[in-house]
Amino acid sequence: MALANERIRAPQVRLIGSDGENLGVVSTKDALFKARREGLDLVAINQQSDPMVVKVLDLGKYLYDLKREQKERAKRSRESVILLKEVQLRPVTDTHDIEIKARNARGFLADGDKVKLVIKFRGREMSHRELGFEVARSFLDAVGPHRMEKELSMQGNSITAILMPAPAPVVKDNPAADE
Repeated sequence: MALANERIRAPQVRLIGSDGENLGVVSTKDALFKARREGLDLVAINQQSDPMVVKVLDLGKYLYDLKREQKERAKRSRESVILLKEVQLRPVTDTHDIEIKARNARGFLADGDKVKLVIKFRGREMSHRELGFEVARSFLDAVGPHRMEKELSMQGNSITAILMPAPAPVVKDNPAADE
């Protein structure tokens, strides 16, 4: 919490008025008196400087603005997070189900997330790995434009691949087309 009013113990402070004007170095007692006369609070803005920088303002509004700014900063940092969404299939998955999963994957890619494709084999299905690769290729065809971060590979009893959103196409202005 910010130092305010009587909690400020420095003998002298650099005072900034409520209108943003620098009022110079004054005693803390005088600064507090000026703040009270305006019906506002004396709040420490920079405690590390010598003398400490304080400002005359409304403490409640100041704390509210600080909290809102922290929430905005946290929100912006969350927006840049790229999630890894997983789509699971089996070698016996029907074509309609593959299309539905591909539609979901297109939505994930459109949101900027990565998609991990996992095709799991059970029991005797391991002897028909080519079916898994066929399902994977039909899924990748149905997804549409994308980049492969990790190509199709067999790992244990599953085939995996990681898809990334395709880069946005660059539109170049063609001056010859304007003629």
